[in-house]
Amino acid sequence: MALATAIILSINKHSELRRQLLYYANKPVHLILADGSSDDWITGNCGSIGEMTWEYFRISGSKTYLKRLAEASRRVQTEYVFLVDHEECILWSGVKAAVAFLRDNKDHSCAGGRADTTQLSRRRISLVPHYNSKNKFCLLEESALGRFQTAFQSKRTRDLTYQVKRSSDLRLFAETVENVNLVGRSRYIPEYLQFGFFVLVGKYCGQSFPYWIRNGGSTPTMLGDPDLPTRADYEEMSELIVKAFEKRCSNDRAHKIDLDFSNLNEIMSWKLEQKKSFVVDSSDEVQRSQVSSNVFSRSVSSMVLAAGQILYDCLPNTYHWLRPDGYQTFSMYSSRYSNGSQEVIQDLALIEKIWKKFPSGVSIAEFSTHCESGRSHFQ
Repeated sequence: MALATAIILSINKHSELRRQLLYYANKPVHLILADGSSDDWITGNCGSIGEMTWEYFRISGSKTYLKRLAEASRRVQTEYVFLVDHEECILWSGVKAAVAFLRDNKDHSCAGGRADTTQLSRRRISLVPHYNSKNKFCLLEESALGRFQTAFQSKRTRDLTYQVKRSSDLRLFAETVENVNLVGRSRYIPEYLQFGFFVLVGKYCGQSFPYWIRNGGSTPTMLGDPDLPTRADYEEMSELIVKAFEKRCSNDRAHKIDLDFSNLNEIMSWKLEQKKSFVVDSSDEVQRSQVSSNVFSRSVSSMVLAAGQILYDCLPNTYHWLRPDGYQTFSMYSSRYSNGSQEVIQDLALIEKIWKKFPSGVSIAEFSTHCESGRSHFQ
């Protein structure tokens, strides 16, 4: 029986989806691949490798994220669920620790651990802290509105999209926002909607165990789309978050809280006021000065980065003495953060091995070859 379900939403990334199947192979997890591509992949609509099972469906379109999330959430059969980016890794050892935490902490809406990012030096794939001190980000206020205010008016916010959640909460949220039109709108809207809902539902506190390994490029803004939400966007998001939260409270009358969407809208719109507080001088002289300064800063940063990579590759002990929080090999990272757990050490070694062998994903032929030795079954 699966401990949890992983939902992977992607577009035109079939080779990366197959790479995810290799990592989760033989683990007690169910994967739901929610594809937005124009064409089906050829690997099949469902299958299994040992204890791991998976299913695939497609709703085409670059703006179908929320529709695919809702459909995937309806297919979840387990009590706990987590989202995974097609290029990244949510460590299975981290999922188990997060599930255990949620079982012991009913007042928390989601759980997860450290977030770190891969970096390529000139010789090897390495890890660096992604959020640094933000790995310790917590929302522990007893008041739902208090948590919401801290979440949206803090410079130390942290996206909760990829944390382990209770599937009933994700399903209720996803079905509430399923029909939001994302065409021509900020790519942050799905993230803000989910973030706002889950900080109202319960507390959050980042744990210290290895959990999320960020890898590859982040999703770029779609051509022609605005970067930040507008005031109208914040108003709509506030109404939807309240609507989803009220549905959730009706299912749990012991925790019923009255909220007005205007309270949330005022808090979220704070970001607009912060943006306006930065005065931009548009004179040609100032613009030329800013461009020159940016070019110089990038040049210096590139030289420092290159020098650091050379020192790391050639004199790693000296490098780590100078930069203890800089590049780390996977084995060094394991020694530092695994707390002696062989499961965590083996988990990190596995994802490193897979990413080294398949840096651009897994082809159909490669997937079939590896699955023949992995007790696989396809339909």
